Amino acid sequence: MTDRPGFTADHVLRDMSPARRVGHVLAGLGGLATAVLVGALWATEPEPLPARTQVAFAAVIVVGLAWA
Repeated sequence: MTDRPGFTADHVLRDMSPARRVGHVLAGLGGLATAVLVGALWATEPEPLPARTQVAFAAVIVVGLAWA
């Protein structure tokens, strides 16, 4: 066994086409935008939301941040 991983970041990026790189950037930005928008919606609600809705909003934010 070696201490070095099989794929370095340079190796992975070298093999990606420009279109694929743009796609990954767009997916990350889309996830970030989703998390920010749902967070803003949740923060500006005038009345407390039901518990199930709060859990769903939190899950959407976590998934969006994972994509980012």
